Amino acid sequence: MKIKIDEIKEKKKYLDEVCGIRMHLNKIIKNPNRKILLFTTEIIIRMILIILVGVGITLILKDLNIKVAYVFMGISILAEIILLINFIKTHQLLNKMAKEKGDSLLIIEKEKVSLKNNHTAITIDFPIDEIDFLLITKYTITIIRKDQSKIPVFIPIDYKEDIMKAIDKYQLKIKVIEK
Repeated sequence: MKIKIDEIKEKKKYLDEVCGIRMHLNKIIKNPNRKILLFTTEIIIRMILIILVGVGITLILKDLNIKVAYVFMGISILAEIILLINFIKTHQLLNKMAKEKGDSLLIIEKEKVSLKNNHTAITIDFPIDEIDFLLITKYTITIIRKDQSKIPVFIPIDYKEDIMKAIDKYQLKIKVIEK
């Protein structure tokens, strides 16, 4: 069954979720029921935690040794700046990618899966029995493979119905985890 992937309704959120899944892929594979945050949400939470921990430890160290407190506060501010730069660059990249046009063709057959990206001329082929499970989240369908060294395949949630039809059509025994 051929599924043309060309239109993505919420492309920026889809890409943001893909980054979040990619960031925690090993943890998701160990615990597929783990909560998945958008990448930008994850970065904002980390920034808030650095501020809270930095201020808290600085206040504690202030009473003990003022020089150590200032050094720690400087390190916290530097970490915050690095994280902020990372956030801004990632946000800019997601915006750029969301504007790009790119169509792909997902082919699900009885024995194999292929994803052909026409924009980059990249093709990913693998046998069906290599699929560990399908992870369905708010914006993304992720094909997690048994060999964890292989990159997962990300598909926009807009194509969920087509993918489920293909699984039913070929009576594929694929574990589906829906969040």
